[in-house]
Amino acid sequence: MLPYLSKFYKSKLVSVLYGILEIQIKFEHTKPEEKMEKQINEKIIEIVHQANDMIPVEWDDLYIVIEMDKTYSGSAYFYFKYEGEYHYNLYLPRDFGLSQDEVFNQSDILFDKSEELKRVFIENDLEDWYICIIHLDENNKLSVEYDYAPWLKSNFGPTARMNFFRYRFLGFEPRNEKELEQFKAMEAFQQKYNEN
Repeated sequence: MLPYLSKFYKSKLVSVLYGILEIQIKFEHTKPEEKMEKQINEKIIEIVHQANDMIPVEWDDLYIVIEMDKTYSGSAYFYFKYEGEYHYNLYLPRDFGLSQDEVFNQSDILFDKSEELKRVFIENDLEDWYICIIHLDENNKLSVEYDYAPWLKSNFGPTARMNFFRYRFLGFEPRNEKELEQFKAMEAFQQKYNEN
């Protein structure tokens, strides 16, 4: 039996998804497309499960961001809302008194699971995304967004991309006019490659 989320108090959505996956996995004779879709869904649920297990409190909103190229270089991080504020996973030691070593070890596992998701896309010759955003909102709706923009070929570095993510999804306000202009340029760059 697949494990259930232990700290996700507000819904059984993820455990229900695990149950669905459990049933689907039992079917050995499926079309290649169906098998691939099941693999993707399973990897996404494993990523959500890993992030959830790292959070020591009851949370309301979760964003997991995976940035990864074809060589499996990149990062995986998340923000979750607790008591009206978003918390960054690498600040768990500071904000909640967790062991820094343990948070780093668990973050490595999150990255490994994210790499497994990317591998399914590459091995099945699917369209290559650079950023994947997995969102579980306060209404327990799970959504996944893929960004196909070639960010590594742009002048927008990791910090700019993280701030852009925070601007788009977490209500981060630009600190000055220059940063606002940068976000607008990033929006235009992103839209150019994600119109389909």
